[in-house]
Amino acid sequence: MKFLCLHGAYGNITAARVQLGPMADLVEADGTASFKFIQGRVPVTPPPGFESYFGPGPHFRFLRDRGEAEASAMEGIRVFPEADTPEDALRALMPAGDARIGYVGAREDCLAQLYEELDADPEICGIVGYSEGASAAATLIYDEQERMRNEGYVPRIKAAVFFMGWPALTGESLPALSDEIDDLLEVHSLHVVGANDPYKDGALALYNLFDDNMAIFFDSAGGHTIPRHGKMLQELGQAVKDLVVTVQDDASIDLPQPKIARRLDSAVDIPTLRGLKLSEA
Repeated sequence: MKFLCLHGAYGNITAARVQLGPMADLVEADGTASFKFIQGRVPVTPPPGFESYFGPGPHFRFLRDRGEAEASAMEGIRVFPEADTPEDALRALMPAGDARIGYVGAREDCLAQLYEELDADPEICGIVGYSEGASAAATLIYDEQERMRNEGYVPRIKAAVFFMGWPALTGESLPALSDEIDDLLEVHSLHVVGANDPYKDGALALYNLFDDNMAIFFDSAGGHTIPRHGKMLQELGQAVKDLVVTVQDDASIDLPQPKIARRLDSAVDIPTLRGLKLSEA
């Protein structure tokens, strides 16, 4: 199974490989899955004081919003509101009609890029997203599910791994919330959430969007970071492998067959092959 990997806000492919590399190496080691990394198309500059936090540039995002730096929606997320439920927190963070916090036109541009990636690589059937990349990934799944119901479209994404993040964006550039939508998302998913993540409500609201019978909750016992060491990394790698097996065992899912390059066996007698060619001539 091949996964498309999306970095977080102010990230790039290099940073994503550093963050996700240990997990990807574990899962790829036995051939369970492979990972393709891409970066967003929205060039951005980190907010003042965070220039070194996000590592070497250039920096990108998948979702363009209404401002840059302090005027960006990312600044609002840094001061996540408190509320009784994750959904209430998201409504407070991105209220309908708010001119500063929220996304405009981001959904369409992001989806265009992700569908291009799917069209270019028919083997991709899974997606991994970290932080804002998780929202972008969820937005693709949300759109695929809507197209399935309205157009008979067959969704490409069969499995998703979310590291923190927040919900998908609707066509109105607002977060899709479980207590406002008619149908939960029916995709096998693994949700890695840090118990100490200051933006945990966003990740919980994302988790709540998915069918309970198909969503797995993984507590990383950390903050807004991806496990990269020790026992937690081993458990994460196994959780991703288990997700892949679950998808493969689901009889209702048709997975693309990977292309296998034809190679000569190292034990083949080359002179014998030469003789065969001569005899055929």
